[in-house]
Amino acid sequence: NYKAMQFVHVHKDFNKQVGLSVLFLNNGRQVFEYDVAGDVTDSYIKYSQTVGGRFSYKKGGYFANLSAYYQFGNEAVVDSIGTKINAHNIGLELGKKVSEKFTTIVGYERLSGNDQVNGNNKQNAFNPFYGTNHKFNGVMDWFYVGNYAGSAGLNDIYLKGKFKIKKHSFGADVHGFLGGAAIEDKDELNATGKSKAASSYLGTELDVYYATKLNKAVTVKAGYSQMFMTQTMTYVKGGDKNVTQNWAYLMLVFKPTLFNHKAKVTSVQ
Repeated sequence: NYKAMQFVHVHKDFNKQVGLSVLFLNNGRQVFEYDVAGDVTDSYIKYSQTVGGRFSYKKGGYFANLSAYYQFGNEAVVDSIGTKINAHNIGLELGKKVSEKFTTIVGYERLSGNDQVNGNNKQNAFNPFYGTNHKFNGVMDWFYVGNYAGSAGLNDIYLKGKFKIKKHSFGADVHGFLGGAAIEDKDELNATGKSKAASSYLGTELDVYYATKLNKAVTVKAGYSQMFMTQTMTYVKGGDKNVTQNWAYLMLVFKPTLFNHKAKVTSVQ
């Protein structure tokens, strides 16, 4: 689909301790209307707006990040019912640099979602447009990279630890995932025909990684992730919770310095 986008992002640091970012995104997507024969009869663009910001603070080895975003406007679908957007995304992260070698972080993020049991005529699922994969909600990308976007939302409670010594760094992240709204129990629906909310707990993801810097230009990175999914996860993602869900990776990162020139400035009076 054709997209039209206007994006404004402003960031300001205050006295090296406080940072503030403000964002506005006007995102447009083209919508087509069809006749009974399947031919396009009309097309237009529907816009959604996202507004919010991020506040950061650091002092004495402690740091905190607080973010909040609100999304409104119109969902890009032809049907006019249920296309008004009313969604939010909030996050809080607290960290401590325990020493020069060890840092720990605890955080929480919520993305609102659509209630699958007692729905309404609005789109309550927050859409993180053009998101940075791997960086948020676990490196396995179970959410918002695929069919989960626009669904029941997400609550992500996580704990991270990173240990660094000389050219080596080790880390481990644990994420506890829960739905952001009621998720329908499909087993109950198939058995009795009644709509009932399932447990909100989706699963736990463990991410571990290691990196070493060989020289100024070359770094080797490796990692392993394991998802311990629940039956509720299968209601929104499909699959079988009894099948092992994991992955491992090995990367060679090459960042050469192609040009390095120091200009000599001569003062002329």
